[in-house]
Amino acid sequence: MASASGNWDPDAAAGPGPLSPFLALLYTIAAGLSQNEVESMVFLCHENIRKRRREAVRSGMELFSILMEQGLLAPDDLRLLKSLLKHIRRSDLLLLVQEFEERGELVAPEDQPDEHEIRRWIVMN
Repeated sequence: MASASGNWDPDAAAGPGPLSPFLALLYTIAAGLSQNEVESMVFLCHENIRKRRREAVRSGMELFSILMEQGLLAPDDLRLLKSLLKHIRRSDLLLLVQEFEERGELVAPEDQPDEHEIRRWIVMN
């Protein structure tokens, strides 16, 4: 969720209610990315995101938020995310996306972060 300034808003994301499988997927992917990988993904989005916004991205979730705002990332449209993960050679994370597409949720949810872990991760990042 983004604020009016376009920045990731953890309060909006960590609101009450269960986390959607799509957001759980994005959090899992973001948690698995190094800073260099995030920077590479942002660079690869140069045609989709204005320079000023690209320069402000500090995390995978910020990038995903921008892509969702622009209609380039959605539960039923994961093409760009898959392409980005292929380009940075993260076949492990790409496999999560493919499994999500097939099943509509993450496989082995017991291995995935729960809502509280995700909220802690948001606050720390």
